[in-house]
Amino acid sequence: MEHGRCCGPAGNLIVPASGLYWLGWTLPASGYTLETAPVLNDPLAWTTPATSTIIPLTGGKTKQLITTNDVSGDARTSGW
Repeated sequence: MEHGRCCGPAGNLIVPASGLYWLGWTLPASGYTLETAPVLNDPLAWTTPATSTIIPLTGGKTKQLITTNDVSGDARTSGW
C-alpha cells in the first residue's frame, strides 16, 4: 500500500491468483488508457486490458493490475 491505510471493505482489494504485475503512472493522465500488443509495429494489434479496474491512489498516482488474461506467450514469464 502506498502511504495510506485501509478504512473498511472499500479500501481493500483481493488480488486474484492470475495477477502478474502492478503498473503505475502519475496523474494527471486525462484520456490515458493502458494498451498492449503482441507486435509493436502493427497498429491494429493494440488492445486495452479490460480485466482489472484502474485504482486511483493518493499523491497523484494510479495503478492497474495486469493478469494472465491480459498478456500472452513469453510476456507471462519474462516480464514487460
